[in-house]
Amino acid sequence: FLDCLGFGFQYLYSIQVVCLIFRLSNVIQFSEMTGPLFKIVGKMSMDFVSFLVLYVILTIMFATIGNLNFITDIDKFEGYAQSVLTVFDASMGNYNFTIFDKVRDPSMQIIGKLYMMSIVVIFNILLINLMIAILANTYNIFDERSEGLYVAKILTSRDMYNFHESYGNFLLTMPGSNLL
Repeated sequence: FLDCLGFGFQYLYSIQVVCLIFRLSNVIQFSEMTGPLFKIVGKMSMDFVSFLVLYVILTIMFATIGNLNFITDIDKFEGYAQSVLTVFDASMGNYNFTIFDKVRDPSMQIIGKLYMMSIVVIFNILLINLMIAILANTYNIFDERSEGLYVAKILTSRDMYNFHESYGNFLLTMPGSNLL
């Protein structure tokens, strides 16, 4: 019957699941056991965002270098978007040194292979280790202060989650999509 309506209920259910996950994460942060860990993971996510910014900058830099040097000889560097995807693939471990055999100049073939090796080394060794070190350092810093962070979170949100005489029942009711 619902298939005849032509409405994609799976999208509505997906939105509802996302809202429930956000609601569950909101409840988990006030638990005594998981609250400090939730706060530490939140602090680590800010460091992860700074790592992603560094990753994007390096990807754009290597894509520009590859695009400028190999645009006429190699198909994977024809457009800038294709160059970005090639560098991204190489950074994830999907690299191939034989694509530089198509380059006409033998010295540029060697430079191309060194270029691909530098992508692999910088992304897979340096950046991954950098990310692990940053996240481990953040965890060590906030692990000692996790109880204080947990108590601070409870104290700052105490007034927000108090039951209000006029609007408290509105927050306790089930969402309208559950009625469907």
